[in-house]
Amino acid sequence: MFFFFRTENDLETKQKEIEIHQNELARLRQQLSQIELNHLDLQNHFEQLKQTNQQLEKHSEEKDQSKRNLDLLVDQHRQQFDDEKQLRISTSIDSKFVFFLFSLSKILKINWKFFELKIRKQKSISNN
Repeated sequence: MFFFFRTENDLETKQKEIEIHQNELARLRQQLSQIELNHLDLQNHFEQLKQTNQQLEKHSEEKDQSKRNLDLLVDQHRQQFDDEKQLRISTSIDSKFVFFLFSLSKILKINWKFFELKIRKQKSISNN
């Protein structure tokens, strides 16, 4: 009976050990399942980050291109402004030169009339 008791006792002990190992195995499976879910979540998050990064890079490139286009427009407007300024300066100089020539012409006409009058006066004095 002692042998039977001992065997029965050993059997119960072994069953408890098996139950402990099964519980441990179930716990480890649960942990593995949770790790796999975490891994899947991390992969999804990583893919989202990659897509976000690609969108940000594209946006950055578009922004850089837009800045280059704006810089070109600013340069074009500066050049146009400089050209117009130069034209105004040139026009101003031309108009001053024309005014100078017009004034000179008037002075010459007045001088010429004065000279004619002076000659007529001298002729008239000499004729009298």
